[in-house]
Amino acid sequence: MTSTVTTTTAIKATSEQTETANKYAKQTTVAVKTTTAGTAAGTKTTRSATETTTTQTTAETTTARSADGATTVAASADVATTVATSDTVSGGDKAVATADTANGGETNAASADTASDGEITSGADAAPKKNASALAGKIICIDPGHQKKGDNDLEPIAPDSGVKKPKVSSGTAGIATGDMEYALNLAVAMKLKSLLEADGATVVMTRAAHDVNVSNIERAKIGNDANADLVVRIHADGSDNRDVKGLSVLIPSSKHIGEELAETSKKAGAAILDEAVRATGAKNRGLSVRDDMTGFNWSTVPVALIEMGFMSNAEEDKLLSTDAYRAKMAKGLYNGCAAFFNKQARN
Repeated sequence: MTSTVTTTTAIKATSEQTETANKYAKQTTVAVKTTTAGTAAGTKTTRSATETTTTQTTAETTTARSADGATTVAASADVATTVATSDTVSGGDKAVATADTANGGETNAASADTASDGEITSGADAAPKKNASALAGKIICIDPGHQKKGDNDLEPIAPDSGVKKPKVSSGTAGIATGDMEYALNLAVAMKLKSLLEADGATVVMTRAAHDVNVSNIERAKIGNDANADLVVRIHADGSDNRDVKGLSVLIPSSKHIGEELAETSKKAGAAILDEAVRATGAKNRGLSVRDDMTGFNWSTVPVALIEMGFMSNAEEDKLLSTDAYRAKMAKGLYNGCAAFFNKQARN
């Protein structure tokens, strides 16, 4: 069964004629025609089409572009407004619009089962389009930190260092959820990958599964060999202090990679930090410069590492376990990459 509800609110619109001052103004015509076709057999319902024509004369309509690329329309008081909604039980069309606001920003999303000949643009699709020029053609390497089973064999932390560390560990785990960090890291990485590829970026992954053995040197070399424009390393944090929470971004010192690469990495890290905090509302723990991280010291391309939050904090651990928060995190990382390349293009 298909039911269509059309609500029309009309506020008088008039138009003066010039021939005779005493004649009445023409009335605005609002015509709504709804046609629903049903088949003779069973209750199968075909597409319902609602044609709505609204004429308004005294309203001034202003169109504004939201931050995520969605379009909102605001009209003055003297306006005829028609709202049509349809709820389809079987074989019909259904459109749902939602809005999500995080940390003072607005995100508009719409989803629909393709019901009509018109176009529906979702917030997830619309948002990346504004950054298309910044990301198109870029090569971005995503390194989801850790793996299912660690490898404690040692490797040098830098090409010019005699100091050695284990090749790779399995990471931390959620104190409340029991979620493993390596699984969280890959889940967010795959969401980020989809966003970047939708804008024309080429994405290289250091791993796409849990049951692998890829050392930190090997991960750095994957980004190097791809000549990546940026490497984004994705991790989560842990602490003996269960009250500590918030996200931070780690960047390399110039000690092993030189001033120029360290400075470019710092700019990328700052952009990622700002956008990740904006997208998630998490506490900003700032940038941290490190000279002891193998994945940094072997890199010959810009690199930054996000610590998405503390899995040792019960509240943050639970947040990180939800798909919605992971999507916000990925969106923040995506926006950070775009902001970094946009700024590079302006300089």
